[in-house]
Formats: sequence, C-alpha cells, structure tokens
Amino acid sequence: MYYRQPRYYDDFHCVGGECSENCCYGWRIDWKKDEVEKVKNAPNISPELKALVEKSFIPNETIKDQLRIEFDERGKCPFQTDEGLCKIQRELGAEYLSYVCTIYPRGNMLTENALYRYCFMSCPEVTKRLFNDENAMDFINLSMKKDVVSRFSVSDSEKKRKEYPELNYRGLLLEFYYDLFLDKKISVEAAMILGALAAQKLTEIVALKEYGRIPDALKSFRKQFHNGAQLRSIENIKPNYHLKFAFLTQIIEEVVENGVTVLLRDETGTLNVDLYNEGERRLNETLKGHEFFLRNIALDLLLEFAVPLKFTDKTVFENYSLFAVAFSCLKLNMIAACSTDKGINFRTSGQIFTYHGEDKLVGMSAIISRGICQSEEKEKSIIRILNDNKFTTPAYLALLVK
Repeated sequence: MYYRQPRYYDDFHCVGGECSENCCYGWRIDWKKDEVEKVKNAPNISPELKALVEKSFIPNETIKDQLRIEFDERGKCPFQTDEGLCKIQRELGAEYLSYVCTIYPRGNMLTENALYRYCFMSCPEVTKRLFNDENAMDFINLSMKKDVVSRFSVSDSEKKRKEYPELNYRGLLLEFYYDLFLDKKISVEAAMILGALAAQKLTEIVALKEYGRIPDALKSFRKQFHNGAQLRSIENIKPNYHLKFAFLTQIIEEVVENGVTVLLRDETGTLNVDLYNEGERRLNETLKGHEFFLRNIALDLLLEFAVPLKFTDKTVFENYSLFAVAFSCLKLNMIAACSTDKGINFRTSGQIFTYHGEDKLVGMSAIISRGICQSEEKEKSIIRILNDNKFTTPAYLALLVK
C-alpha cells in the first residue's frame, strides 16, 4: 500500500484570511460531539471562547452524534475573526479543530493498491495551482509508513466489495481514465467521448456480472486511444450549441444555482451563437500559456468524483456522465465569462466577488465546483436530470461535450 497523489499536493497550504472565497462562509461545517467537548474542556480556554462554543453548535438533523456550526446572519462562521482567521485555532491551537476543518480541501480514496490523495478545486488556492502549473496533476508515489484510515475516504468494505464486485477494480478503472485524460496527444473533449464509449461497454459488462472481463476490456480500450480513424470521427462531430446550452444551463440553474451563462443570451433570452463563438475564441486567447488548465480540471474532477464508481446505485455510465457534465458546465461558464471585457460578479455565501481577466477563470471555476462537487444530493440530481432528458448514450454526451 502506498500514497498516490498529484504533484502539487504536498505544496498546497491554506492562505487563511487572504483567501478570496473563505470556506468559513456559507458552508455547512460539521463537528462530532466529542470534538466540541474537547474544545469546551480545553484547560486554557478563555471564558469568552467557551461561551461562544456553548451557543454556536446545533444538532445535525441528518447525522447522529454530530453537530453543526450555526452561522450568523451574514452566513459567516462565528469563530472567524475579522481578519479571516479561526478563534479556536488562534487561542488553543490547530489540534483543537474538527476533522472537517483540518482536512478541507483535501480528500482521499482507498483502492485495492493505493491511497489516492487530492484536493477539491472548490478551494481557489487549489484552482490557482491547476491554472499555473502544467504538471500539477502528474501522479507521484510515496511510501506509507502506517495504515491510514480517514473518516471521509472513499473506501470499500469487504461486505461492499462482495455486493458490488466491480469495486475490486476501482484503482484499475481510475488509472485507465487518468491515463486517458493525461495523454496530451488527445484533446480533452475527444478523451471525454472516448471515456463515454468505454463507460458504456463497462456498464454492459457489470450488468452481465462478468467482472473478470474488466482488465482485458481496459486493455482493449487503451488500444483505441490513438486510433486515427476513430479520433477523426470524434473530432468531426458537429456541435449542437442550442441543445448543449439548453441542457447545461438547466443544470447550472437548478443544481449549481450560480453561473454567468446569461452573458450568452440575447434580448429574447435564447442562446446567441455569435456571443458563444466569441467567448470561446477569447477563452482560447486567455488560456495561451495555460492551455493545460482544462486538462488539469478534468484530471482533478476524476479524483473528486471517484470516476467511474462513486455511486454504487448508479451505473458506470451514469457515474461517468456526472463527471462529463460537471466539466462541461465549468467550461461553458468559462466561455460565458470570456464573452465580455467587463468583470463578472458572483454572489456566494452572502458575499459578492468580482473577477477580471485570468481571475475570472480561476475564481469562477472554484465557485462552480463548490456548487457541484460538494453535495451528493446535487450530484445525484444531475444524474436524474440526465435520465429525465434521455441523455443516456455516448452520442448524447458527445453533443454536450463538443
């Protein structure tokens, strides 16, 4: 067993009060009851902090033995100072923070051979690294000195593996998709479509309970990575702007609840293809020298969504489609943001953020990611909307991606 992680992972650090979208605003922050008791009973706690702890936690309605912080009227954590720092950490030390406060934005996933570690790009400092470092998402391996168990790992119990035998191939499947999107000879959009074709076939294999075929199937799929005829066929797929725009804006408005696609609408409220094309041209201009940004986003999302086996009650193709739609929503918002020379405003957690230039792509991607990737309820809503609209084949997914 070993750690497998993106190259930037160990260099990441929280910037605290300097953060443009502080995670102490607006998010539900869960604490276990014993974590709260540890703070209240700290030997050096001041009467003021103890009183604040006593009144700032309320029961978590959905998770037993957990509490959550009750935010103030501005959607702000009551333990946050005006400088954006934590009163608990400042007075008692980081060891008194909850697991949630300590671990974010880090995540991890336990597979049959490795513990994958990554960061959520809903943190703008993570997104900056994806924007500025071409090799940020290259994997490196590190030895693990001892067994590590994390409360929030994607981890499969022996009982779960017996019920869903495809989980025995979680690491193998993830590596297949990671290699596909890491391959710079294939465009991100073409990789997205090749991945959908593979996900469809894998869904059929799992439905037939022929799990032992998965390794050989992946070897066969790898041979298609550089199949010239197939890649040309994929590249020649004509985009359907109106279908893509209508569906993705439905996702953004119903699920993400934050976006700037209105910038691509004309006075009648419908998509203006000229604005779209101009936004795409400007996006490509903005990404000069950072062309790898979209690829880094796709690679990070693969880890965040545990592609292609996040939800065991969904098919491989449905899980993969969630990932593809999330990426497409992010890219559509980038195109919209670049369609205007003006700065763009986002209202989130009671605050308004204004972004200009390259910061549009970094800050906006973090906010859109926050709306999609941090809620299983929202993620399952995306899969439901896909099924409701009959977007259940690689052909339909290709129209959203192109």
